[in-house]
Amino acid sequence: ENTTVDYSLCKAGRIIWLGNPAIPWKVLENKSGRLLLLSVYVLDCLPFEDFYDPFYFSMSFDRTRWPYSTIRKHINNEFFPVLLSEEEKQNVIPVYISADDVLTFEKREEAKEDKMFLLSKQEAERYLKTEKDRFAPVTSFGVRSMLYNDFDTYAYWWLRTPGRYDVEKMYVLDGTITSDNSIVGGDHFNYLGVRPAF
Repeated sequence: ENTTVDYSLCKAGRIIWLGNPAIPWKVLENKSGRLLLLSVYVLDCLPFEDFYDPFYFSMSFDRTRWPYSTIRKHINNEFFPVLLSEEEKQNVIPVYISADDVLTFEKREEAKEDKMFLLSKQEAERYLKTEKDRFAPVTSFGVRSMLYNDFDTYAYWWLRTPGRYDVEKMYVLDGTITSDNSIVGGDHFNYLGVRPAF
């Protein structure tokens, strides 16, 4: 039972089960008893920015950046409320991520508060050091059939870091971090896998 686990003692690499129904989360780091967790599996398949969102036309292209993106709204407004129990949600420490991709625990005027987020390129490289570590199996935990239509054994999954061009974002492709052909803006944007972290 999760109630018997002292999470402050969990080491990096351990898998713990949270939520109801419980799903697996990988411990990426334990810093003085404070854990950074990443979903073991890809849980959904979404565009980074949904340009068909009715609010899009009143916004700027800043929405291709994490704080203003629709994927951020999905993760914090739809994933977070249902993926964890009420008790577990009380233990989540919010983070603040600015448009230039900097994450801190201190509230800043230019950064938005997040309970869940996507990893950055730098975080993915730091905590998932090999291509094998970055593989994300497609399983029954994925809630959209698009995952099964677009991917075979392993799903490609979004990172929050900007790519080489404004219309691109970094993502993990078969364990490799790239931004090639990752269209975020325009009429033909990509749907890729989502692995929340908190």
